[in-house]
Amino acid sequence: PEISLANDVTLGVGLGIASAVLYAIRNLSHRKYFSHYSGAKAMAWQTLIIALCILPFSGAALVNANLNVWLLLLALGTFFTALPHAMVASSLAHLRAKTFSLIACMQPFYGVAFAIVLLHESPGWNTLIGGILVTSASIYETVNTHKSVASKKS
Repeated sequence: PEISLANDVTLGVGLGIASAVLYAIRNLSHRKYFSHYSGAKAMAWQTLIIALCILPFSGAALVNANLNVWLLLLALGTFFTALPHAMVASSLAHLRAKTFSLIACMQPFYGVAFAIVLLHESPGWNTLIGGILVTSASIYETVNTHKSVASKKS
């Protein structure tokens, strides 16, 4: 695509890269500075800070939302965001950030697998090849990490 923020694909790629960089910074800083906190406590602080940052931008849409929307937001925020991120924070006390990040790259692969099973969608060849590459890198890093840990113990 053309390199212009007016192009949706370019904007999406840019936002994806920015998101990945911020996520990596979060993981590295948690491992270095906050690993002594439990995953739940770290996630609670992150959620509070994020809520305070986005509150000024929420506008009337959030205030006027019905109960169903609030319940869906609660489920999304609790079970599909806070719980997995608390587990991430807990795992960083035991895994290198690089190892975790490669394993976390499996999420799109799981999403594609669920789309095949639940939505009966068929991924293209690019998606399948990308999934194989990501899966291979994750398996390699996991095996390599286990070998490294095993050699340090003996």
